[in-house]
Parts: sequence; structure tokens; C-alpha cells
Amino acid sequence: MAESVSIIEYLGSGQLRFAERPLPQNGGLLALETTGICTTDRHIVAGRIPVPAPSILGHELIGTVERLVDLRGDHVRVGDRVLVAPGINCGTCFRCTGARGGCPNRIVYGLDAIGDRLTGGFATHMELLPGSRVFQLSTDLAADRAIFTELAACVASGLYKAFGSPSPPQCSDVAVIGFGPIGLAAATLVCWYGNPVVVVERDTARADLARRLGFEVSAGDVTVDVVLECAGTPAAFAAGLELLGHAGTLVELGNAADLGHVSVSPSRICLTDLRIVGSAETRDEDFPLALRAVTEAPVDLPSTISHVHRFDDLADPNELFDPPDVFKARIDFEPKGAEASHGKQRGEA
Repeated sequence: MAESVSIIEYLGSGQLRFAERPLPQNGGLLALETTGICTTDRHIVAGRIPVPAPSILGHELIGTVERLVDLRGDHVRVGDRVLVAPGINCGTCFRCTGARGGCPNRIVYGLDAIGDRLTGGFATHMELLPGSRVFQLSTDLAADRAIFTELAACVASGLYKAFGSPSPPQCSDVAVIGFGPIGLAAATLVCWYGNPVVVVERDTARADLARRLGFEVSAGDVTVDVVLECAGTPAAFAAGLELLGHAGTLVELGNAADLGHVSVSPSRICLTDLRIVGSAETRDEDFPLALRAVTEAPVDLPSTISHVHRFDDLADPNELFDPPDVFKARIDFEPKGAEASHGKQRGEA
């Protein structure tokens, strides 16, 4: 095995470069198959979300276990294909032991840096730190479908925080605001549960994509019980409140970057019994369910992968963030000629 690992290193706002880091001789190790490029990564590179630098981005992680360490989640062996949840809680603080969330010692792959260690997915290999949550993936499951699991888990977590279950209340009408990757994951999860869902999207191309995938689309003239805000703008948050009927709930999933403030009516929130629930981190329990949803839902997720970058073919890592028409992108680390979809062609479910 090589003594160093090829990585894409984040140096600060708008600065990415190829680099090498030493391969650790001990501890858990994952050989990356593919890493999704998340909107969070785009915010970081644009300077809208602060993270340590230098660091390795990438938190939507699929790969093969090369060395084991004390892991949570599924029982896995060396050679297993797995999905890695990005967050690692300490398990011992008062928030962890009280099941309150918000662990102050939480480490997140792709967002936290530990010296020159391999703690992000924009690299051929990544360390599996003790306490990592890993979940087995069938070799038959296309990466183009599996890569949406982390996004679906984020949605399930938000629903759990709002309703005590990773699903909307039965028979409730749901609107998803914003049809980017997280909006797609939200609509997919809701329809998998059997709830009616309408996508609120004003961008013509994205609205057309939602319709092609079988979702009802509205410009915003609806009244619903639940709003999943996935557009990630202050204006979308305010618009979401206006869509809620009496005793409705808005689950905020998109505004991870601080893009400013917006005016809302506290009186309307009070007089119509509205609830607002924010969600920033996932729970262990959400990943198996999210994986089932993206596997079983009758939505053509693979067709929405707009860009696949082969790591070995990249001339400049900034290419990852250049395409103006990107919907969902990923980086593949398998050798040329290997099928990243594990036996399935792009676009197949």
C-alpha cells in the first residue's frame, strides 16, 4: 500500500489544491468509492460557512472498509462496501447521555480538521475514527442512488425533531420549498411514506425536473400542514411560513449558511399556532431508514446526477465548483474502466 494519500485540500475561501498526506499505519481506513458534492461544500468554498483550513472537505461518503476500528451502526468486516454517516458524537457528555443532541464534542467528516489527518471525503482514502457510524451497502445498489442517503437522513432527522417520528403525520399535506438535492431527497422521503407532497419551485428548469420525476409542482399558491424549507434562503423561510395553515409546522433544512435576515410576523406565528423546527445534525437511527427510502422510492434519482468527476482526470480541483448548471455532482475514485454504479448503468434505478 502507498505511504501517502492523494487529496484535495481546502486552504480557505475559493482556494483548493491537490496535495498528499501521510497514510496512517494504524486505525480504521476507508478506500473511497465516491463522495457527493453537497451544497454545504459549495457554501464553504464560497466562504459562506467557516471551517478550519487547511482541511479536506466531503461528507457524503461511500467506500470500502480496508481496516477496522471501533465502529457504530452495522456490523461490518474488511472488504465491505459501506456508507459512512458524517457526524461522530462523543457519547459521554450530558447532551449525549440525555439524548438531547448538540454534542459539543461532535466531529464531522469534511467539516472538522484534526491536524493533517484524513478526515474528509475529497481524497482516495479516509480514516475511520472510533465511534464512526457505518452502514452496509449492497454491491448491487447504484452509487447514483445511494449517494442521496445522507440527504434523506437529514430530512428524516428534521421530521423526527418536529414530530417524534422520521415521517410527517399521517395524511398531512406537505410542501417542499426548493428543488435542489435536499429538496429532491425531502420529496422522495415524503412520497415513500405515502404522504401527498407538492414542490414549490419557481426556477423553470428545476420545476420541470420535479414534474418529470412525478411530483406535483406549485408556484406557491397552496396551504399545507407541513413545510420542509430546502431552498436555503431567508426569503424562502418567510415564504414557507405563509404556506402554513392553522397549527402548521415549518422544518428548516436549507439555511445552513447565514445569508442574512428576513421580516416575519410574530403575531401570525402566535395567533395561528405555528411551529418552527430547525435541524442541523442526523441521528444514527435515520440512516437505515433513509437508505431504504432512496432504494425503494419510485423516483428516478440516478437521472438527476448531472456531473460525475473522476478524481484521476481532474486537472484543477476548482473544476468541481465551476459548472453553472450543476444539480447533483459526485467525485469517483475507482480506477478508470470500473463501474462506479456496481453493475448498473447511469440512469438505472
